[in-house]
Amino acid sequence: NAIKELCRTPLHIMMVLHIKNKLPKDVKNIDLYNAFITESLVLQEKKDKNYYSADLKKVLAQIAFQTEMTFSHSSLLEQMSTIAKEEQWEKKYEQELIAKLLKIELLQEQENGAYTFSHQRVRDYFIALYMNTHPFDATTLFKRTSVLPLYAGLLDDPKELIYAIFSAYAKTA
Repeated sequence: NAIKELCRTPLHIMMVLHIKNKLPKDVKNIDLYNAFITESLVLQEKKDKNYYSADLKKVLAQIAFQTEMTFSHSSLLEQMSTIAKEEQWEKKYEQELIAKLLKIELLQEQENGAYTFSHQRVRDYFIALYMNTHPFDATTLFKRTSVLPLYAGLLDDPKELIYAIFSAYAKTA
């Protein structure tokens, strides 16, 4: 029944079919995204042993948070460079990640050479991941309301989030 409840959009149906029987019985929305993204990255990782899905998740999360839905190749390189400096990655590793990043199904190249996430909700998931590991202003959620349910799903206890939203709203109302 939980899986049936999730299958209300074509994206969710595709995700459930993609990950097949790897969902728990009491699956939540965020579980579906976690399983789908992980499965997508693990499939690529099996093809190439030098590929690290955890690092790629960091890169995709930062790109999603720092750019628009569609972003240029130079913007992608800029975000990758920022993370590479923070993580102290070697230049060769950074270049390998860029090459792998451009091959995954979660990003699509457009005719003009720009890139986009395969779906807005996939981008929202990565924004939620970024927000879960980086400090941010609660008013950011007012601008990204579609991210809120995914972000709340990542939290152990969303009470603090609810208080922060009410507090920020009270200041701006």
